[in-house]
Amino acid sequence: MGNGMNKVVDGLYLGNIRDSENRGSLSQNGITHILSVYNNAKPVLEDKTYLCINAADASSQNLSQYFKECIAFIHECRLKGGSCLVHCLAGVSRSTTVVVAYLMTVTPYGWEECLTAVKAVRPFVGPNAGFQQQLQEYQTTSVSEVKMSNTGGRRLKQWLIEQIKSGQYSGLEWEDDSLTMFRIPWKHAGKQDYNQEVDASIFKAWAVFKGKFKEGEKAEPATWKTRLRCALNKSPDFEEVTDRSQLDISEPYKVYRIVPEEEQKLGKTTAMVTTAGDIADLDCSSAELEELIKVASTDDYPSAIKRSYSPQEDGFNVQASPEYWSHGSIPVFSQMMISFYYGGQLMHSTVTSHPEGCRISPVQPQQRAVARGYSSDTMQSVHFPPADLIDNERQRQVTCKLLGHLERGVLVRANREGVFIKRLCQSRVFWSGHGEHGQHHGPVTCKLERDAVVKIFDTGRFLHALQLHQEGQIPAPDPTVTLCFGEELHDLSNAKNKLILVQITAMNCQQLLEAVNMRAVQSYNHSPSVEMSDEMASDQMARIYQDLCSYSAPQRTDCYRDNMTITA
Repeated sequence: MGNGMNKVVDGLYLGNIRDSENRGSLSQNGITHILSVYNNAKPVLEDKTYLCINAADASSQNLSQYFKECIAFIHECRLKGGSCLVHCLAGVSRSTTVVVAYLMTVTPYGWEECLTAVKAVRPFVGPNAGFQQQLQEYQTTSVSEVKMSNTGGRRLKQWLIEQIKSGQYSGLEWEDDSLTMFRIPWKHAGKQDYNQEVDASIFKAWAVFKGKFKEGEKAEPATWKTRLRCALNKSPDFEEVTDRSQLDISEPYKVYRIVPEEEQKLGKTTAMVTTAGDIADLDCSSAELEELIKVASTDDYPSAIKRSYSPQEDGFNVQASPEYWSHGSIPVFSQMMISFYYGGQLMHSTVTSHPEGCRISPVQPQQRAVARGYSSDTMQSVHFPPADLIDNERQRQVTCKLLGHLERGVLVRANREGVFIKRLCQSRVFWSGHGEHGQHHGPVTCKLERDAVVKIFDTGRFLHALQLHQEGQIPAPDPTVTLCFGEELHDLSNAKNKLILVQITAMNCQQLLEAVNMRAVQSYNHSPSVEMSDEMASDQMARIYQDLCSYSAPQRTDCYRDNMTITA
């Protein structure tokens, strides 16, 4: 079952028994450890590290007795920079239960949220009723104990104290005589006197220790700094003392307090705790999971989207991965007509139908596109027409300059609920259309915030407006959304003056509107030859309405959330 193993978070994959024996797939995903959970499980490949759990896929099977052992195995693998494949026979029930138990342990989320996250990347999974009950019991009785007892190797606290004592890092020193607080240098890389060898040395050391950097690789001081900052903020062992930190001086630093274990056990720092011991050292691992569950669908299977890593100031690469749009696998709802206008002139139109949506961006060299993780395997690529097609020289120059600020483009996806978009590019983007939060029944015009996933076209609002249009109460609603890049868009009356406009049309709603209009015209003509066509139009309308209205969109929660970002 399934089409290969699926990545859940960094270093953790879920699959079936065939995936566990596929050397090509194992090598491609960097699998070093394999956790097998099925009857008579045994090691198969000599070059892999195994943990074999003999368990049946039966509600009566006590799988929770193996949770602690499995969690330690997975976690040790990830801490060493490896990747672990967890599998059973089909990759549906037993292995999923183990993965969910692990995610519960290393993040603040409950078993249902973690299961939702796993379904986002592998939609057909589902522990049996007995395993679900065991996950519930683990959540209420055991998971907190495992969090507090799991040391999983060298902890961040131990490593950092050793670095302070070594005295080899400028600015890393104790803040008080009782050795309960310490300073860590925090100079911004944009400072004129920034010296990477000195100011980034402790962050580089952490990256080396975690296996995230080796000498000879490209230096990424901003990324190093982010990783250590994230580890500090996620760890229950540390708490920033903001009133002691000095960030506006020539040699800025932050101050952190070492939180005593007794205080942690009393729950005084529960707001900070995501994991305990070295679990907190995993580079923002809970943020990856948060991305998968923050917009959980009310459907049986929240559909997988491609996790799109958003460009961060701290230097993370942009990669493609699941995002959360429901019902994305139905082709008819994925179809969009995308039209490009330069200075009001139509330059190019194309129809997209990829179930994972598309990325609209300028043409990029192949190697740069691959480096950012976008490919035809994950989403369709749609490119802005080249500015060379513009006749007017001044307009061509300005448009070319603006295209330079659209490098990362936007991600767009259509499903039965509407059209969703995520802006990645530096340039401002304004949109006008039947969005989710518009007033009355007309289009709204808004600015698209960077890294926010927004529903720019709401199918429910369109259908309601279309019904009122049929009753003669309002003009026909527009199934098209207009995007304006680099310039404000107050209304569509001055659209022809804009350098770059992109119009996105929901094809299913366009077809429905055409059917409604056809029926209205034919009813007006009253000709015998038209009556049969009128009946055909009614059938077409009925089919499209049935498809579009086969869900209770107004009753479900938002399927997007602002500022959806994933850290590495």
